[in-house]
Amino acid sequence: MAERGNVSKSDLLQKVEDSGDVRLRFGVAHQDGKNSLILLDGEFGAELDRQDERTWTYEDLSFFDRLLHGSELRQFIEDGAIALGEQTVYFPAIGDTANWTRHPSLSDWGLGKFSWPTVEYNLSVTSHAQPGSGLLIGRDSPSFQSYHAAIAAFLGIDLMPGRQFNRSDISLRRHDRSGRITNVVWSPTTIDVVVEGDALANSVIELASPIPGEEHSLSEHPFQTFRFDIPDTGLPSGSWLVLRRDGEWLDYKFLNWPYALGPDSGVEKIVEEQDEIQSLISQGEGSTIEFKEDVPSQPGKERYGVCKTVAAFANGLGGTILLGVKDDGNIKGVPDEQQTRDAVDAITNWIKDIVEPLPDFDVRTVEIIHSDGSGETLSSKVISIEVGHGSSSPYCIRTTRPAKREYYVRRGATTFAAAPDQLRNIVLASRPAQTGLIQP
Repeated sequence: MAERGNVSKSDLLQKVEDSGDVRLRFGVAHQDGKNSLILLDGEFGAELDRQDERTWTYEDLSFFDRLLHGSELRQFIEDGAIALGEQTVYFPAIGDTANWTRHPSLSDWGLGKFSWPTVEYNLSVTSHAQPGSGLLIGRDSPSFQSYHAAIAAFLGIDLMPGRQFNRSDISLRRHDRSGRITNVVWSPTTIDVVVEGDALANSVIELASPIPGEEHSLSEHPFQTFRFDIPDTGLPSGSWLVLRRDGEWLDYKFLNWPYALGPDSGVEKIVEEQDEIQSLISQGEGSTIEFKEDVPSQPGKERYGVCKTVAAFANGLGGTILLGVKDDGNIKGVPDEQQTRDAVDAITNWIKDIVEPLPDFDVRTVEIIHSDGSGETLSSKVISIEVGHGSSSPYCIRTTRPAKREYYVRRGATTFAAAPDQLRNIVLASRPAQTGLIQP
């Protein structure tokens, strides 16, 4: 299933009508003797919370929370008006097409985490009333310093002080109960998965990665459990669980980098850190793994070398740099003075100073129990720098002498300066793909 696309307004309203109940939140401006819609937020498709209806009223604004049938919403949009209490609220002119984006279960994309996979539809309007500015003080409603703070609170969204609420004028969400990955327990040797849904027949749960993995077929039963065995070499980088049917995903969970610095929500990881690091070491250096024997203690070429690889990983699939590991995979460890929290924070700070824009990364110290080759068991500490796949490509390093920006990519086990065509491809790959009239 495409993750972005378009659907006609009429087809969207038919989906809403067929779904039954829809929960709607309205923002209404009272201007020039008329009540005009400034925002409509709704959700449908799954069991909805039948909470009491809410109304917040202010001098120039009102907010309404109502549970209606989808056919009522369709009629209101077609009529261009809706009765809310004693008010008649007029809708603006609405475009004929809605943009949609699909999200897996428990993903956080600005409106909290929804328990089922969700499709968000955004309808554009040609013009609408403005909410105005100033304090909102209500007689029987909570007070806010701005419209943006009030509507965010009404929708249950965390909004930093001073920030604006930037959402589509009309946004509807469909929760898809066909199937979801409910729970994942990831141990050193196995991954146990619980799947549930109303339409699981003929679907498949797959442990995917750059190396084709194990998969299981599902029956029509609404609750099913599966176990995947982890190879002796450990879980490959870029592993994820995907619930799919007929060439489309129903739900998915990322397990490790480069897709995520840590497992997605709903995944309980009980793999020891040292097992994870030793698995990376056993794979050797490659497109997502880099070893550095020493920790750069002074500003200069060695620090820039680490940051070049950080930028290259962010421009690609992500990756991990291990400090204290020799090129051949033998563990040297880092000195005691470089194992402190202050030392780790220093690494974080010089990466922040050199790499632009700042990618998602995590720096941590991991203790490794290993053999020195003669049979003696040793305990050493290495520093892991995990870099996520960047969402703001291209990434570069800033040099001061001379002052310039340099872009890098990863090819095999080596970091290279990006050629112009590679840089162009990175930029193009970072742009969301738009599709035609594909219906989710």
